[in-house]
Amino acid sequence: MESPEIEKGGLEIILPADKRRVKQLQLKLAEYKERARRHEFEALQQGKNIAYAQPETVLDFSTKSKIEVLSALLEKGKISWREIEESNSSPAKIPYLRDAFEIVRSYAESGGKELVGGTGLPEVEEDK
Repeated sequence: MESPEIEKGGLEIILPADKRRVKQLQLKLAEYKERARRHEFEALQQGKNIAYAQPETVLDFSTKSKIEVLSALLEKGKISWREIEESNSSPAKIPYLRDAFEIVRSYAESGGKELVGGTGLPEVEEDK
């Protein structure tokens, strides 16, 4: 799912003007956060002390990266790959952040039409 533009740091995601799509993105963020909570709960059930565990052992990089990218988009209204890459301190996270960036970009631009797999964007009622 890599694009040549992302390698050059040139890609941006802009929050759509469509209120329905923004609502879908907000619900998607809630879904990702719930998934993260489940991961933490499962780690606790397995006896892992999450206070001392490395984040990557408690929460998979994929979900955490999607939360990071989508949160930034919803908060700022626009994000670039360069911003995401520069704010990251772990080289091990770069592939996950790259995938998350592309997934969030797809959701924002097309509703994820070209994505295969995953749970997709939640359905929301049309504004009347």
